[in-house]
Amino acid sequence: MLLTSPARNSTKFADAEECEAGILSLPNVGWDVDPEVAPMRKVVASELVSLDGVVESPEDWQLPYFNDEMGEEIGAAMAAADAMLLGRVTYEEWAVFWPSQSGEDQPFADYMNNTPKFVVSTTLQEPLGWNNSTLVKGNVTEEIDKLKRQPGKDIGISGSGTLVGSLLQADLLDELRVMVHPVVVGSGKRLFEEGGDQKTLELVDSKTFSTGVLYLTYRPTHDQDR
Repeated sequence: MLLTSPARNSTKFADAEECEAGILSLPNVGWDVDPEVAPMRKVVASELVSLDGVVESPEDWQLPYFNDEMGEEIGAAMAAADAMLLGRVTYEEWAVFWPSQSGEDQPFADYMNNTPKFVVSTTLQEPLGWNNSTLVKGNVTEEIDKLKRQPGKDIGISGSGTLVGSLLQADLLDELRVMVHPVVVGSGKRLFEEGGDQKTLELVDSKTFSTGVLYLTYRPTHDQDR
């Protein structure tokens, strides 16, 4: 999925402190599957990115590049995923906006409201207010691994850049899809901030839209750090 945050007109990130603490530490939320027979689902992150790596507030620079090609790819990504993984800030922004929307007004509303959502946070408290939302806390590495072993489609992430970086560092991110826009924003949150170990990825697919947007799909190689 590739979505902006209509609630506050900005794409934010899960707090770095929360992610760093959380990724080391989701308690068992009831998933219990034999790992020898369970299929492995993919955790797939999809991001809107400027040429200089900015992912913050895409509504300020991305909209002129949206066309049918992009819409088709976003729709295909949604069709391939039946769960969402979110950081706290992205969850809070979307939880304000999407519950009041209908499929008649917003084409993605039914998907956003009905799809199971797993929220990584050390500060939110259950029960979460947005429909089909489960709080992920405790040992995130272990619990996301359990989630990946459940039957189902992909587990999608949009926004939540700090969470994406943490999952990449923990070798839990299976695919990274970026739509690189031909615009230099100049300032704002980057997809990957400084810090963390070097990670190598391989380009497995690329498309060029008529607007000049590059749609790039990468998979981590899990090579030893250089």
